[in-house]
Amino acid sequence: MATILTFADVVRHDARGAYIERLDPAGLDQSKLAGAPLLDAHSQSSSRAVIGIVARANLQDGNLVATLRLSASADAAGIVTKISEGILTGVSVGYRVSKWVESIDPQTKMRIRIAAKWQIFEVSAVPIPADSGAKFRGSEMTTDIKKPAVDPLETRAAIRQIAKSANLSNEWADAQIDAGADLIATRAAAFDEMQKPTTKIRVVSQNDDPATIQTRRADALFSRISGEAPKDEAREYMNESLRDIARASVEASGVSTRTMNADDIFKRAMHGTSDFPLLLTSTGNRTSMSALMSFVNDFGAKLFPARAGEVLSVAFIGGSGVSRRR
Repeated sequence: MATILTFADVVRHDARGAYIERLDPAGLDQSKLAGAPLLDAHSQSSSRAVIGIVARANLQDGNLVATLRLSASADAAGIVTKISEGILTGVSVGYRVSKWVESIDPQTKMRIRIAAKWQIFEVSAVPIPADSGAKFRGSEMTTDIKKPAVDPLETRAAIRQIAKSANLSNEWADAQIDAGADLIATRAAAFDEMQKPTTKIRVVSQNDDPATIQTRRADALFSRISGEAPKDEAREYMNESLRDIARASVEASGVSTRTMNADDIFKRAMHGTSDFPLLLTSTGNRTSMSALMSFVNDFGAKLFPARAGEVLSVAFIGGSGVSRRR
């Protein structure tokens, strides 16, 4: 058991300065909270970071309280032991906001941004949470660690639903069932599959040098932001996301992205190459910085996995990210 959120105000900063962030309990979409992963300090780099699962959650006395099921796997044993011993007590949540409401505090004149519609997509064990009241309830953790009786039919149905939600095939779900995977292992495997780059087949003429391809990518990105019709030679790049462009820039420098997560790709593209920052800069110069920011904000949730929008905004724009934590 854990208090994962007390809804306490948190002071944050953006390009306009300091403001109070307030999460509205009435605006929380809890439809996907049960079954959300419990991670090690928000890490999404591999399945080993999944140390448990949210069994259920509900509001109690103004707090969001969750029953957590901890993994018995060897790679999670160290963290699970610290939690059960009461050594690791902090809890943090990762969430996405789809609607903000702004106001001004009449006394302090400080801006208040209220998350009117939002959703939690992961819970994490952390040493120091932003919400000081979010903690594991140590005395109750032993009961939660025990593995409950599982209905095989319910497990199979849940595995198929996980596969469907992750856009994975029925064959993939059947393989998990045949292997005897539980829901934690299945979610971890689905997460790994979702991080794998998709295979794309694209015909490129032999005389297309890297500079030409970069120009066409920039033209395609400009068309998507401005709404103008793309040039014929840029059309094949119109469906590329910013993550696709970042990956292409990194791989063009001779570095494999096979084992990189989204954060690694964007960080390497921003700081390890010149192509990606130049592409963003040139696009911003051709439109406007506000248009580029609007594009990132409007399409961030679709284009970026967790934290990728945050990496891009911190590195280039200096604004707030798509995914948030406290």
